[in-house]
Amino acid sequence: MINTLQTLDAVVNKVFLKSKRPLEEKTRFIEFAIDGYRYLNLSTIKNGFKIVKIAPNALNRYDFPSDMEEFVGIGIPYKGTIWPLTRRDEIIPTTTLVQGDDTLDSTAGEGVDLPIAQSDTVYSEGGVNAYGYYTLDEEHREFIIVSSSLTEVLLSYISSGISNTDVTYIPGKCIPVLEAYILWQDKVYTLPSDLNVSREYERLFGDRIKELNRIGAPSLEEMADAWRTGNALVK
Repeated sequence: MINTLQTLDAVVNKVFLKSKRPLEEKTRFIEFAIDGYRYLNLSTIKNGFKIVKIAPNALNRYDFPSDMEEFVGIGIPYKGTIWPLTRRDEIIPTTTLVQGDDTLDSTAGEGVDLPIAQSDTVYSEGGVNAYGYYTLDEEHREFIIVSSSLTEVLLSYISSGISNTDVTYIPGKCIPVLEAYILWQDKVYTLPSDLNVSREYERLFGDRIKELNRIGAPSLEEMADAWRTGNALVK
C-alpha cells in the first residue's frame, strides 16, 4: 500500500506513461482522474467529509464552498462537541439596496433574529434552538445564518476533493483505485471500443474499490449521521 500523498497531475503522468498513449490525449486522462477522484470522495473515502470554520459577512451570508457537492449541516462548538443549528427555510432571503449597497431592512423582515428562548406557557410552540438558525439560498449559492452566538460557525459538507485554486493531492490508499478508474475510462471511450476489454478494466476497478473498503474507515453516511445526531465522532 502506498502511504504518501501525490498530486493529481503526478498520478495522471504515471498512468499516462504506462499506457503509452499519444501526448495529445493526456487531457483526457486528467478529466478521467478528476471524475474518478470526485466519485471516490462522494461514495467511498472519508476525505470527502469536511468540517470547516466559516465567518458570515455583515449580511449574515456565506458563499457555498466551490468544492461542496452535498451540504450536511451548520453548528457551533459546545462543550467539546458540535451543537447543530436548526434549518428554517422560512427565513426571509432578500436584501434591500440602499445607495448602491445591499443592506438588511428589518421592517421587511430581513435579518431579524428568530426566537432563541421559549416562554413557559401552554401556548409555547417548542422546537426553539437557543444557538441559531440557517437556510440555504440555492439561487445565489450562499448560506444565510441568523441568531448565532458566535462570529464563526462550523460548516459540514461533502467535498468533491477537487480544488479550483490549489493543488489537488491524492492519498496513497486511493492511487491504485484512481489508476484503475483512469485505465477503465480510457478503454470505454477509445473507439472502436472492445466491450470485453472494458469489462476487464471495470472488474479491476471494482476489485480496487473492495480493497479500499477493507481498510475499514467509516462511510460518508456514517459520518453524516454522526453530525446530524450532534455526535462529533469525525476526526
